[in-house]
Amino acid sequence: MKALERVFIIILGVGLMLKVLKLPFATYSIMLGLALLACFYFLTSMAFLNGLKFSEVSDARTRGVISSKHLSLAILSGLGLAEICVGLLFSSIHLPGGDFSLLIGLVISTVMIVLILLFIDSPSPMRRLGLYRLLVGIVVGAAAYIYYFPFVG
Repeated sequence: MKALERVFIIILGVGLMLKVLKLPFATYSIMLGLALLACFYFLTSMAFLNGLKFSEVSDARTRGVISSKHLSLAILSGLGLAEICVGLLFSSIHLPGGDFSLLIGLVISTVMIVLILLFIDSPSPMRRLGLYRLLVGIVVGAAAYIYYFPFVG
């Protein structure tokens, strides 16, 4: 699953490079990369943030290993990351609601970081994978929120 996430990030990176160079298809590549990342985080967060493979998701032995605390934190973390991606997508193409969506994603992700730090023990893959992605999402989302926010003054 890490390879799939990297492919989506590369698509997004190519779009950003095309935009900086003012070449065609930049917006399409950015839209595709952000939409795929949002779907990836929203649909696979339960498995991805707990360090599982796709083949292990439907295994009966795996269901007993993951606690409900890990499961709920992973799903809410994926929701926060997906909301940040959707907010970035809407803000970058100047659709209404992008700033609000980005703000909701930032709030959810910040709350998830606090909850992961409080309730998840150190050697857990949830702590390692979830915190890293949430921190990167918050930094990128906050920078975009400041950049795209329509200051009136």
